[in-house]
Amino acid sequence: MARREEKNNRLLVTKRHALSLGAGLVLLALGAGGYVLQRYVRPGPPVFSDWTCAAAAGLGILLCLFTNGFALLKREGFAERFRGIGFPGTGLFIGISRRRIETGDYAYVYLEEKVRITQDQDGTNKTVSYPVVLMGGRPDLAIDELSDYLAARRLAERVAGHLMLPLRDRSSGTEVIREPEHLNETVSRRMRRLGERPDPGMHPPDMLSRVMPSHGGMEVELPAFGFTAAHKAGLAGCAVMAAAGGYFREWLMIVFCGVAALVLLDSALRKTTLSVSRGALAVKNRGLWGSRRKIPADELEELILIPGNFGSLPGPETMDKLPAWAVSLLDVLIRYKTRARLVARSDKKTVKVFLPVTPGEADYLYKKILAALAN
Repeated sequence: MARREEKNNRLLVTKRHALSLGAGLVLLALGAGGYVLQRYVRPGPPVFSDWTCAAAAGLGILLCLFTNGFALLKREGFAERFRGIGFPGTGLFIGISRRRIETGDYAYVYLEEKVRITQDQDGTNKTVSYPVVLMGGRPDLAIDELSDYLAARRLAERVAGHLMLPLRDRSSGTEVIREPEHLNETVSRRMRRLGERPDPGMHPPDMLSRVMPSHGGMEVELPAFGFTAAHKAGLAGCAVMAAAGGYFREWLMIVFCGVAALVLLDSALRKTTLSVSRGALAVKNRGLWGSRRKIPADELEELILIPGNFGSLPGPETMDKLPAWAVSLLDVLIRYKTRARLVARSDKKTVKVFLPVTPGEADYLYKKILAALAN
């Protein structure tokens, strides 16, 4: 848990560790519970004496109040790493240790996505976190590491704005650099400030998507994936497993196969529509069940096209010589494993849209969306 507080020259970043907080709550519960049992229920063993219960509860309170963090002082040009008990920034704080670190030589604030994969007896575990780090000119200084991207993004913006440093965000895989005076600038305002007028040019031939004008903007209807070889194989596997579950009366297996089949059907039938205007960017999914996500244009700070990793695909001459099943397999590979992504971000929300189209069409749609936001 992190708390951030900014008062003129000082930016305070604090957090309480889950381990010390959990241990403190356990000791507090043992102390209070032992005292109640000893006094009002029935006498217990000597270990639950009044003094023992008071010591356990007191130690639990201290562990709950243990905190550490940074105080970033802008004018003085240093950060103070502290550990203590209480509430930093108030008179109710007892410092245990303090250490000053010069910050004048740091060049930028860096935000990335860190993925940790661990193996245990239950299988493979994946943990994703977002560290906020001061970099450049000296050993890196880790400010905090959060599991929520939006919370990490807001913290990185606060640190960058406070120290007047650029923010380099590489959490999407594509690095986005924002200057400290333009950290909260929207996409449309940035294009107007830089005089950018995106020109999508002529639309590519044989487009898979449909671009339609709408009131105050445009709509892009992306194609459904349809029943590809992967969908058919998955549905066949679900049918076989469900039949085996019925034969052996494994009802949980039948329910699992039914849910998996519904997910596959939704994936095959789902159509995505992007609505773009000066007011907002909205994404609507229609399949077995629908969803709608929206970011107002005055909050949209980033719009990133992450191209698919197409690698080296066979040329037209080679494709003509391949059998039909190989062409179908390549189509599945292209549309699933190498599809581009459109990432829209604000400080409150992230919206990701997969584009099951060719690289040229994905680039054309991206420029059309930028042009709609600019106009």
